[in-house]
Amino acid sequence: VLKTWPLKPGAVVRGEMAWPVAVVTTVAWLFVLIALVLSASAFSRAGVGLRMSSGMAAIIMAPAIVAAQYTVHNGAALLFPAWIATGQGRPRGVDAMGQRLIMLAGTLLVVLLALLPAAIIGGVLWFAFARLVGPWILIPAALIGAVIVILEVLVATESLGAAYERLDLTSVEREE
Repeated sequence: VLKTWPLKPGAVVRGEMAWPVAVVTTVAWLFVLIALVLSASAFSRAGVGLRMSSGMAAIIMAPAIVAAQYTVHNGAALLFPAWIATGQGRPRGVDAMGQRLIMLAGTLLVVLLALLPAAIIGGVLWFAFARLVGPWILIPAALIGAVIVILEVLVATESLGAAYERLDLTSVEREE
C-alpha cells in the first residue's frame, strides 16, 4: 500500500521510523531524568553544574542517537532483506545467534562512525571553552552534535529511498 502513495521514498523511510524513534526517545528522556534525580547521591563529588549540563546534553543528543540507530536498522532491512527474520518461522540456534551478533557489531560500528563528527566537534568545543564556560559548554556541543547527526540521518534516509524503490515486494517472504 505504501508504494502506491504519491510520496518520496525517503519520506516513506523517515515516516516508518518516526513513531518508534519518538517512543524510544521518550523512554530515554525518562531514564535520563531518573538518572539526574539519582545522580546527587551516586556522584556526590561531581558538581551540580556538571551533573545538570551532562543530563541536559544527554536529553538533547538522545533523539539524534536513536534516529541514527533506527536508520541503520532500516538500512539493513532495505539493503539485506533476507537477513531480517519476521513471523513465527524465525531461525533459532547458534547460526541465528551468530547472524544477530554480526548485525549488532555492524550496527554499533556504523552508529559510532555516525557519531564521530559530532564527538570531534564536541571535544573541540570542550577543550576550547571549558575553562571559560565550565561544564555548561556541553549543551551547545550537544546541540551542534545533534544537528550533525540528524543531517546524517536525513542524507542516509534519502539514500535509502532508492533501495526502498527497488525493493520488490513479491521477493519478500510473507508471514503465515
